[in-house]
Amino acid sequence: MLLDGRHLTYCLNIHSGETFADILKAVRTYPPRIREWVGCSQPFGLGLRIGERALAEAEATAGWDSLRSVMDAESLYVFTLNGFPYGRFHDVPVKTSVYEPDWRSPLRRDYTIRLAHFLAHLLPDGVGGSISTVPVAYRAAIHSDAELAGVVRNLADCAVALAGIYSRTGKEIQLGLEPEPDCWIDTTLDALQFFQDFLIPQGVARVQELMGKGGAAAEEVLRRHLGYCVDTCHFAVQFESPAEAIRRLVAAGIRISKVQLSAALQVCPGPDLSTRLAAFQDAVYLHQVRAGREGVISQAYPDLPEALGEASRHPPTDEWRIHFHVPLHWAGDGAGLRTTRDALDPDFWRELKRAPIPHWEIETYTYSVLPDALRALPLAESIAEEYRWVLSSSGIQSKSQ
Repeated sequence: MLLDGRHLTYCLNIHSGETFADILKAVRTYPPRIREWVGCSQPFGLGLRIGERALAEAEATAGWDSLRSVMDAESLYVFTLNGFPYGRFHDVPVKTSVYEPDWRSPLRRDYTIRLAHFLAHLLPDGVGGSISTVPVAYRAAIHSDAELAGVVRNLADCAVALAGIYSRTGKEIQLGLEPEPDCWIDTTLDALQFFQDFLIPQGVARVQELMGKGGAAAEEVLRRHLGYCVDTCHFAVQFESPAEAIRRLVAAGIRISKVQLSAALQVCPGPDLSTRLAAFQDAVYLHQVRAGREGVISQAYPDLPEALGEASRHPPTDEWRIHFHVPLHWAGDGAGLRTTRDALDPDFWRELKRAPIPHWEIETYTYSVLPDALRALPLAESIAEEYRWVLSSSGIQSKSQ
């Protein structure tokens, strides 16, 4: 969906997609229904999640041709990929394995480059592409500067590969590291420091080595093809303003490949806290928790069970923000459970529309583990409600409306 030159989609990681056949089925089934619910008659953009297994199957069969046929029949197009989960993402415990392999490993580099080639086959003429990825690694996994040097080397290799695709095809693809709580990059300050202190100074040398470019030209390659994906849920969990995060990254000359529009769970402690949050505990995903007040974090927990185990320690004036993506159209239960969607306020929309960020993606991947009360609507209708909320809140109407 095109909004004043910006592409809006939802991330298909909400659907089961471990095989390429799963992806084809999801594309045939859901986007046409969602477009109908939204009332959009223009070409409808997609954000795909393609894990390594599905990618290998697509490469073996030139699956982009099959996918293009399905999309052409329904007037769909792809402009962004979620390259964060490498392996399985549904129905099995994911937790910290979602970060593996991380950017220390050539497996992550090679997988991401393969995703870029896949995306280049499908991008419409004149439409740039984006891929979101792991924010370096889970923080506890990094132990030395040597490991960080390997990370930078792999990211620079990826930038060179993206530059090659751009040179050969004219398809410009950006890779966006996606800050997330408890990862090597989890705040705006982390993002700025990694880019300025590691990625640029060390990456320039690697690009020069591979491409024979001068320092300024090598830096331009890095800045053109590497940047950040801003997930509004993740920044809100960190008690950061997504609008301020965008301002600071843009001011530093760092590209934002896309913004993922999402909301986290929000609650204040009380005697019935465990009961209220029981339905949000699951064995599949990691739900990092931050406790604090007035924007200052007092305690951080790696997952919801650890936080609930110490719930009695927190005064009722504390606020908990939980990395559990909840639908944007859900305001809360009226009994203490709220969401961070209020962070997507008029200031946020002004900043988002002012910044050069052409890709917007709704990302509520947790539908299969949401409490029953939040799954009252059929999946396609629930996603359509999120589109309606975004269109209404942003003040931007689609081309056909």
